[in-house]
Amino acid sequence: MGSQISEEQGASQHGKLITHNICMASEMATLMDRKTRVELNGSTGTGTTTSGNHMGMCVYKSDSVGWSDQIKFRTPPAGGSQELKFLAFGDMGKAHHDGSSEHYIQAGSISVVDAMAREVASGNIDSIFHIGDISYATGFLVEWDFFLHQIIPVASHVFYMTAIGNHERYSLFLLHIMQDYVGGSGSVYITPDSGGECGVAYETYFRMPTTAKDKPWYSIEQGPVHFTVISTEHDWRPNSEQVDLALWGHVHSYERTCAVYQNHCKGIPTKDADGTDTYDHRNYSAPVHVIIGMAGFALDKFPSIVGSWSLVRISEFGYARFYADKGRGKG
Repeated sequence: MGSQISEEQGASQHGKLITHNICMASEMATLMDRKTRVELNGSTGTGTTTSGNHMGMCVYKSDSVGWSDQIKFRTPPAGGSQELKFLAFGDMGKAHHDGSSEHYIQAGSISVVDAMAREVASGNIDSIFHIGDISYATGFLVEWDFFLHQIIPVASHVFYMTAIGNHERYSLFLLHIMQDYVGGSGSVYITPDSGGECGVAYETYFRMPTTAKDKPWYSIEQGPVHFTVISTEHDWRPNSEQVDLALWGHVHSYERTCAVYQNHCKGIPTKDADGTDTYDHRNYSAPVHVIIGMAGFALDKFPSIVGSWSLVRISEFGYARFYADKGRGKG
């Protein structure tokens, strides 16, 4: 039992360190227009600009656990730069390499994080987007610590951007209480999916560039891509600006559509010289939708009957790799 407690405490401390790493990255991006030395939140680092990316090293210190290992990180290319390489996925969660189990374990997350870590270590990835259903802690705070420890190999080296999901936001129990006292929790749906977290843990650990608390939607530019991150867990209406590509989680599989509007294909991809599906949006007609909720949670099966707009369906663990430049787009 003593050994187990020690491991949990270690995961907790590492989780706190990586939280600081994530928060620091955006600050470093604004400070590193030239080679400089900075001190932020007890850390030190140096950085240089290379092809639109900021490179740096940092070391974190803590009165309780001492100094961290030296961490090398990079920020994504500035908005308007020529190209961007990023990974995206949803519905990952956490698991233990030693096979130990808790109330909510997503075994597939281990292989996905390991694979992403290899890509990040290669230096060919600029940023990561985790679009909802982050840790599946569902009210057990220590499981957030385990999750944060698990993503250290990727989130300490590149931007780790997130969107809120139902397992971070909904709460059936607290909804009733808050309706009685403060007019409701703000959730669109009534389910117990967050275990009572109501977005508090998520927004504490992942401070995205939002306008205010409990408004977890934002937009950000990296390279030639303008990302619009929405919250399907809050009240949001039609009539927002259209987008070329919509990335979705919640369903635990991979599925990609044509450029679709009201169940009708408005545009079909063509194969390029490498055999990759390429969508031409120079004459924009409708967005392409991609479900990428296959990063760790138990996989879903596809229905026996699917619409003609569904072009690709894969039920395997993994993540999506994207490359975009101003002249063309690939996914």
